[in-house]
Amino acid sequence: MKPNFKKYCIFLALFAAAAALILLFVKCNEADVTIVIGFPAENAADAVDYTRSKPISDRQTVNHILFALLSGKSLAGPAAPDTPPDAVMMIQSKKENLAYQFSVWVDQPNVIYAMGTGSEAAEYRVTGSLSDEELRIFDRIKSAEN
Repeated sequence: MKPNFKKYCIFLALFAAAAALILLFVKCNEADVTIVIGFPAENAADAVDYTRSKPISDRQTVNHILFALLSGKSLAGPAAPDTPPDAVMMIQSKKENLAYQFSVWVDQPNVIYAMGTGSEAAEYRVTGSLSDEELRIFDRIKSAEN
């Protein structure tokens, strides 16, 4: 009986190690923030519908979007969009109870954004150097809106 017991212990140890490695790999690929893209609700002025969007938590995609936002250039006041935003992007911290909302206008090949929504939108910025992955994400915004 003892040889079988040793085999079972070795098997369980190997299984636990493999499960820990898989869990570690999955957790390492998650970002510290989640990005959710919502759409302005038609009924209410400042309401946003986030139900049609799957949260983006893949580390690489989140980093691409954050770096695109950071690289945006200020947009002159008269050049700011006067239409309602195509989408509202919420960046939410997983560890803290913080969320930031950005109004987003998709105008190929540029994306115009402002922190805040509605009349609270401040400092419009534009980014035009988007990667293919970022363009696909923002194209999905435009197509989902229609």
